[in-house]
Amino acid sequence: MANGEYRKAINVLGRVMEMTEPDPVVYNDVGFCYMMLNEPEQGLEALDEALALGLDNEEALHNISLLLTEKSDLKEAERALYRAAQIAPEFSEIQADYGRFLMRHDRLRDAVRILRAASTGSSQS
Repeated sequence: MANGEYRKAINVLGRVMEMTEPDPVVYNDVGFCYMMLNEPEQGLEALDEALALGLDNEEALHNISLLLTEKSDLKEAERALYRAAQIAPEFSEIQADYGRFLMRHDRLRDAVRILRAASTGSSQS
């Protein structure tokens, strides 16, 4: 999706938010759009709202971890990714991202365990 499309999506989602009850999925989508536009502060703000509306929102936590990694806040990025992996052990994309995160940060033994589990669909986080 081109940048203009993400802006349009944010505008449409903003109208949705004005007409409905607060919805963590909508805030997550807004945060994702800002992430794709490389606007991390706005993205984190929307994703934090998503979490405030539903603490067990693994997609928002996953997106937060990606934004925090870009900002080099690795400790908080890992904390968010770990929480997402705990909430949704069956979500192999989150498990795989967690394994790759650990591998990039020289935690190879943990990374292998998580990646192996992600490839077989079992939970090891």
